[in-house]
Amino acid sequence: MDNEEFITKIILDEMTGKNQAIHSYDKMIWTVRTGFLTLLFAGWGILIKSIIDNSSGTQITLNRLLIAMLLVSAALSVGGLIIDQNYIRRKFRVIYALDCLLSAPR
Repeated sequence: MDNEEFITKIILDEMTGKNQAIHSYDKMIWTVRTGFLTLLFAGWGILIKSIIDNSSGTQITLNRLLIAMLLVSAALSVGGLIIDQNYIRRKFRVIYALDCLLSAPR
């Protein structure tokens, strides 16, 4: 194997690894998004069900419960956004590196 073939093999292996990393980041991003939606809607569903089941509860308790759930939802949303943006930033770093690899002079 001469030097040029060796360099070509290294570049092709690097491109394969970058493509696999991009697909892995896509999977992680959608896992985070799906988990976020599951937690959000499950939490609100449980809250609404408990309100319906205990309709004789006091208004103060229901208001506190709603405020607590809004705060939890807001915190979960901010956390999900930060994690999502982090994965997207990392994914685009890999895409940029792949682009630089592909646009390098031969």
